[in-house]
Amino acid sequence: MEERRKMPGPPERIARGAYSLAEILVAMAVAAIAVLALAALSMSVWKAAKFGKYTAYASNLARQPVERMQGDPSYFRDTMVGPPQDRIFSRDFEVEQGKSVRFQGELTFIPLPAPQERYVRVVSRVHWVQQRTPREAVIETILPTPTE
Repeated sequence: MEERRKMPGPPERIARGAYSLAEILVAMAVAAIAVLALAALSMSVWKAAKFGKYTAYASNLARQPVERMQGDPSYFRDTMVGPPQDRIFSRDFEVEQGKSVRFQGELTFIPLPAPQERYVRVVSRVHWVQQRTPREAVIETILPTPTE
């Protein structure tokens, strides 16, 4: 009979029925890291969505007086030459059920230098506090100076 020679190489695998403790621990560690990464990602998405919601309220509030000035030159003129308190506006929005946040805005008017002296830069800023952090939304436009 011919004798079979063993070829050099990796040893034959022994069939086994269970995983070792080390393999189980590594698998659990990988799964825990994946769960933590998913939780952190979902928290970031939640915060971004909440910030977007607050910013949408602020942008809408800032846009309203600017649009009114575009359509009503007398309001534009009265606001521009009137007392400073006429340029301040605010509104409370219910951002979550039972939670209201005050959004405060202010209009500023900056006359443009020549040759554009017929125009005014209108800046509408809205401030609010979100999670103890002051935030701001700004809308700027250039409008023709209202005539009397």
